[in-house]
Amino acid sequence: MTQEHKQKDGSITKTPELSQAEVTAAEKEGVKEALKKSAETNFITQSATENNDEYAGDRWPDRHEIMQWSHVIGFGLDEFRDAVKEGAMPNIPEGKIAGLLELERSGQNRTEYVRALCKRLGVKSPTEVTGAGPGHTNDVTPLSKL
Repeated sequence: MTQEHKQKDGSITKTPELSQAEVTAAEKEGVKEALKKSAETNFITQSATENNDEYAGDRWPDRHEIMQWSHVIGFGLDEFRDAVKEGAMPNIPEGKIAGLLELERSGQNRTEYVRALCKRLGVKSPTEVTGAGPGHTNDVTPLSKL
């Protein structure tokens, strides 16, 4: 048996009608093929990760839950530096420092604040931590004692 299908151009094509057993067999083949592709992708990804010395995951996965520490951004520069330095009490966890960097870059983006946070994290550029902010920082150094 065949089925007729009318095409957009008006022509008619005939396709064989499949039995339920044939449909089931085709579905099984599709599932097998999908599993093969998935296994291949997983193998390639795993091999690339194992053979690569770089860290593949998010280095600071808890940086997004930052609101309990957000008040630190409002400190004056000296107080801020004291609060974010290694060993400060209370100690701000490294993941939260990364979150503060993202928050600062998304907001005021002050040069000295960004530098203090990068120093604590041991990174050369804030782009190693976050994509937030423009390609520059805002210099807020006073021009005079006033």
